[in-house]
Amino acid sequence: MVRITEAAPEARGRVIPGGPGSRAYQLRAPIREAVARLEGEQMLELEADSGETLRRLKVMTRRAAKEVGKDVQYGETEQDTLLVWLAAPTRRRRRRHTGQQEQETASPTA
Repeated sequence: MVRITEAAPEARGRVIPGGPGSRAYQLRAPIREAVARLEGEQMLELEADSGETLRRLKVMTRRAAKEVGKDVQYGETEQDTLLVWLAAPTRRRRRRHTGQQEQETASPTA
């Protein structure tokens, strides 16, 4: 069970900074650069370092792709590597008009 206590205002100084200067952001730099260069049908194959799990690699890849504005998909191989490719663009759904809206747009009002 989680233990909850109240913290003093100066406890905010213990918070690990996030953003571009953070350690995690810097660790994602090679993945971010590779995903940014990814085009069309190209694929990347990522292999986890020793002590690094495939799950952590997936999280880092997803975050790196989000940081460069690309949507990716990935899959695991039998050799415990991660294949990464660009996701197919999703189709936008057209808005359906009700019968009254269609009549209003079809008949000009003067």
